[in-house]
Amino acid sequence: MDTKTKPMDPKQMPNKQNEPIDVEQELIFDDGVVQKIVGKTSADIDGVVSLEGNVFSDVTDMFRKDENPKKGVSVDIKDNKYVKVELDATMKYGVQAPKIFEQVSSAICDNVQEMTGLEVTEIKMTVKDMLTNEEIAKQEEDNKNKANKNQEQNQPQTQMN
Repeated sequence: MDTKTKPMDPKQMPNKQNEPIDVEQELIFDDGVVQKIVGKTSADIDGVVSLEGNVFSDVTDMFRKDENPKKGVSVDIKDNKYVKVELDATMKYGVQAPKIFEQVSSAICDNVQEMTGLEVTEIKMTVKDMLTNEEIAKQEEDNKNKANKNQEQNQPQTQMN
């Protein structure tokens, strides 16, 4: 049988003497990868306005693309198996914070496990503020104005002579 057509277990790669050798394998995730998963996951939960001041939900996609999903999230990976997560969040005024926290926690556990195989063992969320719809609208308007101002500053100036 031709060995080129037969799939081979990477742990059983033959050496020059055609004896199987063990290949040591290890998949490691940088903290930033897990922070990004946690940040993006939290952004998808209705009622979470921001993490550490970065507006996520209830803002147009234009603003979401520019946000840093790692901000407001810290993680501690132990033994490349377990993760502790801490979040600083702003929620929408009037929501049931415990219910939102449960939704965020469940989604974080599911997504981190699914994407990395790591087990989330602890999640702590500090609610830094609760914003009213009016405050959210003002924040959106301020962000639009900043984006427009930055866009104007980045356009080339035409000189008149």
